[in-house]
Amino acid sequence: MSGGVDSSVAAHLLLQAGYQVEGLFMKNWDEDDGTEYCTALQDLADAQKVCDTLNIPLHTANFAAEYWDNVFADFLQDYKALRTPNPDVLCNREIKFKQFVNYAEHLGGDWIATGHYARGTYDNGTFALRKGIDASKDQSYFLQAVPSSQLRKCLFPLGNWQKQDIRAMAAELGLHNHARKDSTGICFIGERRFADFLKRYIEDNAGPMVDENRRLIGEHRGLHQYTLGQRQGLNIGGVKGRSEAPWYAAGKQPATNTLVVTQDPKVLEGSWLRAGDVNWLACVSFPLACHAKIRYRQADQACVVYPAADGDLLVKFAEPQRAITPGQFVAFYNGDIMLGDGRYRSKVEPLAKLTSEFGLMRYRVEVECRWFVFLSHHSDILELPALSAQDEKFVVDIIEGFDLQAAQAIKDFEATTNHDVKAVEYYVKAQLSQNDALVPYVEWIHFGCTSEDINNVAYALMVKQAREQVLVPQMMKLVQTLDGLAVEHAELGMLSRTHGQSASPTTLGKEFKNVAVRMLRQVRHCQQTVILAKFNGAVGNFNAHLSAYPECDWAALSANFVESLGLTNNPWTTQIEPHDYLAELFHTLTQFNQVLLDFNRDMWSYIAIEYFTQQKVEGETGSSTMPHKINPIDFENSEGNLGLANALLEHMANKLPVSRWQRDLSDSTVLRNIGSAFAHCLIAYQATLKGLSRLQVNSQAITRDLTSSWEVLAEPVQTVMRKYGLSEPYEKLKAATRGQQIDEAVYRQLIDTLDLPPVAREELRVFTMALDVHVVTASWDQHKQTLRSIREDVFIVEQEVPRELEWDDEDETATHFLAVNSLGQFIGCARLLKSGQIGRMAVLKSHRGKGIGNALLEAAVTAGKAAGFERLFLHAQSYAEPFYRQGGFLPYGQAFTEAGIAHIAMEMKLPLPFEPPADLPAKKVSPDSGHTADPPTRSVSKADFFEGYSDCLQALERVIASARRRLLILSPYLDHELFDREHIAQAVSALARSAPRVEIEILIFNSQLMVERGHRLLELARRLDQKITIRLLDETPTGTSSSFVCADLDAYWLLPSFEKHQGIADLNNPVTVKRLNETFAEAWRKSREDPNLRLLRI
Repeated sequence: MSGGVDSSVAAHLLLQAGYQVEGLFMKNWDEDDGTEYCTALQDLADAQKVCDTLNIPLHTANFAAEYWDNVFADFLQDYKALRTPNPDVLCNREIKFKQFVNYAEHLGGDWIATGHYARGTYDNGTFALRKGIDASKDQSYFLQAVPSSQLRKCLFPLGNWQKQDIRAMAAELGLHNHARKDSTGICFIGERRFADFLKRYIEDNAGPMVDENRRLIGEHRGLHQYTLGQRQGLNIGGVKGRSEAPWYAAGKQPATNTLVVTQDPKVLEGSWLRAGDVNWLACVSFPLACHAKIRYRQADQACVVYPAADGDLLVKFAEPQRAITPGQFVAFYNGDIMLGDGRYRSKVEPLAKLTSEFGLMRYRVEVECRWFVFLSHHSDILELPALSAQDEKFVVDIIEGFDLQAAQAIKDFEATTNHDVKAVEYYVKAQLSQNDALVPYVEWIHFGCTSEDINNVAYALMVKQAREQVLVPQMMKLVQTLDGLAVEHAELGMLSRTHGQSASPTTLGKEFKNVAVRMLRQVRHCQQTVILAKFNGAVGNFNAHLSAYPECDWAALSANFVESLGLTNNPWTTQIEPHDYLAELFHTLTQFNQVLLDFNRDMWSYIAIEYFTQQKVEGETGSSTMPHKINPIDFENSEGNLGLANALLEHMANKLPVSRWQRDLSDSTVLRNIGSAFAHCLIAYQATLKGLSRLQVNSQAITRDLTSSWEVLAEPVQTVMRKYGLSEPYEKLKAATRGQQIDEAVYRQLIDTLDLPPVAREELRVFTMALDVHVVTASWDQHKQTLRSIREDVFIVEQEVPRELEWDDEDETATHFLAVNSLGQFIGCARLLKSGQIGRMAVLKSHRGKGIGNALLEAAVTAGKAAGFERLFLHAQSYAEPFYRQGGFLPYGQAFTEAGIAHIAMEMKLPLPFEPPADLPAKKVSPDSGHTADPPTRSVSKADFFEGYSDCLQALERVIASARRRLLILSPYLDHELFDREHIAQAVSALARSAPRVEIEILIFNSQLMVERGHRLLELARRLDQKITIRLLDETPTGTSSSFVCADLDAYWLLPSFEKHQGIADLNNPVTVKRLNETFAEAWRKSREDPNLRLLRI
């Protein structure tokens, strides 16, 4: 329920159809709360009034955080990358048909419904998304990115209605909003200039504005401010010698920050586009003849869709399209049925810009241009003089400004030449012809070259950059992930399996490490493969070169050229570079993929026997008929793509080095599949990483398996028997264990029958099948000797703590904890005093690094919570501060020395039982559903009245750490004891770097002391001046206390006096925060720039 007429009538139609209907108002944007641009309050009031009229309950939900992370962040990233996004499409996918669906299911709903003019139909159980009946209002275009699984959960009551009939129906029902204006544009921008809105998040970067012939026309404000085909807002006045025809934005060249404009609308036209990230809603086959829209309300355009080698789609339109814009969405239709969507842009995935046909064209252009520049600097070639710096930059700009329009121009040449490299040559010549100084030298393009000279260097550059920028980073990410898992699970014992049967134990960490090492070896081989290229003419002998310039050392010259591109020259070739290096590289990638394939299958099997569980993903379907299943699809997906990748890589490795005589063309078609092979590799690597991220180790199942397989101890037992000379040890153990499952009792009986020395027999008897450690509560009376023994070894002997300081009267009344291993040995201890202090944490030296300290600390904290403590504290040895931080403790006060050892006081505030404020409105309960109408919200905390330095500092750190978007600080001198603390600076720094749109504003009264002594927040403001602003106040504003901090719209910290460190903090008090925000805003308006800080460039 948006408050508009469409959703209102949709609710009425559902009621008429017999559905039980409840409304939901979603708030997706809170950056402009309280401004004239935010209509949320009025929208909510309208929605509530409609629900009251229809007699249905209204729920409210705030998805602003999800909208920022999943829609707006992408929106900003696209604009920074000079694309033109469509946030409405993403909003439907990420919010309305994802968060809304999840929320509705939480409330017990069976369906969701919206006011979209679209239709969802079923034909023999097959779902189809169709256009709305009202062609002028059809909104299926905006639903193109929503997965079919989500669309199936939605009803579209308005799909069969005309808009005018909906308004008439609203009037008949007496709905107050029947004449309300339809919302248009992007929801979070509202009624303001788009350029002004964008400035809040992306800085303008002015640059030259040139026409298609590179003549300067004016200056633009920033490339991100323009979209292709844009006419308004270019601010081009009368240009001398040009007509009064309108100007259009025709292209962006980020390398030179140049905007290309034109008065010729045909320059904007193109017949091809590339689409990626396709969300198919119907089964299709290629080539696909269909219709498409590249913008909302465009008439359907006939086209044919082809698959590209790198997994994208190439779309050829029957008629040229105006202003095909990177970042927008193209939707495909068969009649009124939506087939799917693709987001078209110049760079869909990291590989697309490198290994696609577009990438190959760009590399060919680069080789032609750089060879031209290289020749101009050769002293023996007088006919081509050295280029001026300006002309050389012009040539380089052809490379760096290469875009989709340039690629289309090459395709247009190719339509005539029927030769791809010749088309590149003609394109480069055409570009040079636009510079009068270079026109006499255009025929030096492609001088002495055969097509294979251009091609092999282009492919070498492509492969080198794909390896370095995409493949190796992903391969190393796999290695590093497995290395991390190896360390994390180094101590988890696991049953091995050889031939599918139980075998001697290993550890889970070691098995991960096995794979990581194998992979790393192949990564190193991949990195060490030398990328070769040749540039020696038609058959490798410089025949043409020598006929023109016999005095030149062409062998040395070509080698220098190849090496200038970062490649290694191969002088011994025929017409083609023999591709041996490619074979070596592809064999290495194949072997890496085989290791990963082996790992994927092992993980699949371990999941099958429940050694791992997989995290459930909301909305995901495991099986169309068995709803309980969570399939290991990521590992299966990876396996399938590895198979395809290796099929291509192996074929290319075997085929490419083979060529008849000095050259045949059979390698040309094969080379074009490099991108496909690399793409399947990349998809596989990402799928495995995704699968690993969803895994959870089921240590109980692993340990259960291990502890029920005592028969595998036959191997160490027979080895000990050999040591002591017993006859036929293998045969005896084989007879006792083969094919049998042995438990602990049978094992120990077996050991007792062996004729071994008593010491050896006892050693074998204490063997165990698990490394289990647990913590028990102990009393001083019963376990005094054990506790004293552990503390004696750790504190008195190892750390040389005086005995008189170690033992005190607190032990008799404390709660004690002992860590016990699987052998029944006591290996660590801790205690909890009546005051809430945790101490005497000790783990025997030989047992450290195995998580025993964590177990002891967790046991002590759990006991403290159960005892009702509001606060636990401890004195940590300074080196152990990070350990206790991980356990939830924060430092307070100054460092001190205890028993000759440096310590820091740390504490943990335990949560109080939840007590809602008396004025909290009662929740509505949905009729019949038994569910509350309101979703879970952030806990409401009581105000925290603090007293003393440590409490004051901890409260300040918590409030700052709670901020997500905005932090306000008003403090006279940014007191060093509180604000100049490492953890405070870290929290402020983390906030500043957490999101593109973060505001941190600080008001002070005097900066002289801070500048003289130095201050962490001043240094932070100097480095992050775009996020942190510090200004000076001349007088204390009315109504302020000594200092306060506000985090977003919820949390505050208020300190009336620095002398007593007494004040109040609250993590959820919007009323007080609003008042403090108003006070801060008034003070900010009266503040000024600080001259002391200006000297520091703050």
